[in-house]
Amino acid sequence: MLLTCEGITTVDAGFQRWENDKAVFYWKGFVYIQGVLAGLPSVRHFAKFFTEATLDQDALQLKGSYMIVMKVKASPLYYCFVDSSGCHDAFYSEDAISSSFLTLAAHKNMNITTMNRQAMMEFLNFGHLFENKTFFESIRKIDSSELLVFDRRTVKVRRKKLATIYDEEQPVADFHDFFQKLSQSLRNQRVSVDLSGGIDSRLISVLLHYYGVNFETTISGREGIQDVDIPKEVAGLFGVSLHVTTPVVLHLEEEIGELFRISDGMHDLFRHYRTMQHNRNRVQRGMNVAITGIGGEMFKDFFWLQDFPFYTNKKANLSRLFHTRFLPVSCAQYYFDESFVPLQKSFTGKMIDELAPYVLETNTKTYDNIYYHYRMKSIAGKYLTAANYVLPTYAPLLDEELVRFGFQLTRKERIFNRFHRKTITQLNPEVSKVRTSEGGISVSTQRLEVAKDIRKYVVSYTKRLMGMLGRKVLKKSYSSESPEHPELFTVIRQLRHTHHSINLLKEVHILHHDLRIDQIHNQHLGNLISLATLISYLETTKAGPLGQYTSTARR
Repeated sequence: MLLTCEGITTVDAGFQRWENDKAVFYWKGFVYIQGVLAGLPSVRHFAKFFTEATLDQDALQLKGSYMIVMKVKASPLYYCFVDSSGCHDAFYSEDAISSSFLTLAAHKNMNITTMNRQAMMEFLNFGHLFENKTFFESIRKIDSSELLVFDRRTVKVRRKKLATIYDEEQPVADFHDFFQKLSQSLRNQRVSVDLSGGIDSRLISVLLHYYGVNFETTISGREGIQDVDIPKEVAGLFGVSLHVTTPVVLHLEEEIGELFRISDGMHDLFRHYRTMQHNRNRVQRGMNVAITGIGGEMFKDFFWLQDFPFYTNKKANLSRLFHTRFLPVSCAQYYFDESFVPLQKSFTGKMIDELAPYVLETNTKTYDNIYYHYRMKSIAGKYLTAANYVLPTYAPLLDEELVRFGFQLTRKERIFNRFHRKTITQLNPEVSKVRTSEGGISVSTQRLEVAKDIRKYVVSYTKRLMGMLGRKVLKKSYSSESPEHPELFTVIRQLRHTHHSINLLKEVHILHHDLRIDQIHNQHLGNLISLATLISYLETTKAGPLGQYTSTARR
């Protein structure tokens, strides 16, 4: 979708449109009002009560993972916003708004000469950009707190009346009431629930099952790993089968164009090859919304682990957080042309400085604040936006109301998965006893189960800490349970598109001319290829339709 001085000039296939005598609405993704049927019924309900004067407050009633554009018929103005949890990416410049970074960049005739070099270095290390940055100073990602007002000349920014997650004066949501109302909103949907061996997806599935949602369960991964084997038992207790999508890499070269499109030039495109296959299979089975457990870290001590067991410190260690949680393996300086080496040398310090504004009064509150506002709105937002190209996808545990709820849980409630244990055992005691992929522990509060879990919990945490150390010091991962195809990176290294991409980055003096593909770490390979694909797209596609773009290696 592209909104310019000419109005809405293009509309993606994923957009829906509805109008009444008051306004015209365009939206993409999953949208609902609590207790109201999702999709169009919620948009119709919203149309009854919103006003232009109170839209900064009214917009908070719409939940989900979405972008929406409204044209009020009695006004020359367009209004645009994304969900208040920041789970759907969209972009704007001073005179245009778009659901796609690629579309807006092509419309503005952007190219490599105007790309921000610091942003390029950030992308090469991470495979995405944090906060609301893009590769161009003139294009920004819409923040979850922003309400854009466009008069066909200039985009102006208003702020939603969105409270911070750490504002303890704000009323805290009723966790169970939230899911009961969500379940009511899902009555008109064919729901597919991600169910892995972990505790977050189990929490979501137990809640939806308890409140009467009919759903299928599904997982993407290799047969034989815990995240595929364990949920089969859980699904059986729900009385449903588990649909397993086993990832394939046979046609990866042919899929690069589509992967680039759904990653929107803002994410390592290969990180979506498995989930794209998974979501296509769900669509073939007739599903029209996916529910995922992303965001459960706000209800446990997962993101505090690097400080274990010192969870009461006043000072957060931002350097330790960055090197263990964000970038244990950075790009090697020998990757780069001499003009980029100074950027890589100063990169870590600048990124750690970027975390400073998120510091709060204790280490754990700081880590929660960084996790939600800095990390998840950037990473989860990109995964959910890419998923929305195939199947509308929602992560209720990232809803800003529930994030505020989790933020205000006590440390005691979050350690040892106590919140998950209490909730799951209360609603489904049998499911709570099933082991998880987190060290084989259960999520039960029954004394016998807890006694068995304590030792497993300590062992699991020790392994996780060792895993962090291994990634940071030894530049390797100890995990043998990856859901990815075991030959993924072998195949990626053999793609024609890969060789073309590395050569292009050498030609534009980003990579060193002597760098070999076998010298590039797997963690960075997709980042480099994705940046090269973006540069090629901007040079060759310009303002042409994105759907015409294909892998340069296949032209």
